[in-house]
Amino acid sequence: DMVAALVAAGHDVYAHGWDHRNFRPAEGDDAVAAMARAEALLQRHRPPPSPYIVRLPYNAGFTSPAMHRAMRRFQPEIQFAWCSHVLADYEIGNGKRSEAEIRAACAEVAAAFEQRSDLSGGVLLIRDTPSTEPHATAALTTRTLLPLVLAALGRRGIKAVALKPRRATGALARFLFRTAEPCTIGPRQG
Repeated sequence: DMVAALVAAGHDVYAHGWDHRNFRPAEGDDAVAAMARAEALLQRHRPPPSPYIVRLPYNAGFTSPAMHRAMRRFQPEIQFAWCSHVLADYEIGNGKRSEAEIRAACAEVAAAFEQRSDLSGGVLLIRDTPSTEPHATAALTTRTLLPLVLAALGRRGIKAVALKPRRATGALARFLFRTAEPCTIGPRQG
């Protein structure tokens, strides 16, 4: 239902894999199978996009020629996305904080994010749940953090837009990123 609603609202939806496994570069065939399985489910709601944006779990194979070859078997016009900024929301909604602590940690992360001088043109990664240990507090984290981050961008005069594939040629055409080393912005521990 969620995928159908996202597609109906005009959002692009891409597979991230089937079971959030961290594939080694030599496991390209397994990564292709996981992507194909997830894509088959997504195709119930939309045709397969091309070019196709992928960020495998844990960014597996981002710099691996073997994984790039494997992913081109999955989708010839594959483009690997990577982020410049990671919000460590998984550290907030990890099931160990009270609602008040979650709200305070979200405000702290959003404030630190807003102070960054490198936001314009960046690619932000924010999750809707910790990928390995989902907790009920993860949804509260997303519902609290996302509006704060969007408001911070607005105050900076930066508009949030969807990451779109590009039609490009050349050796770097398979990459959508601004920096290979993202900064991670998380709450203070404690």
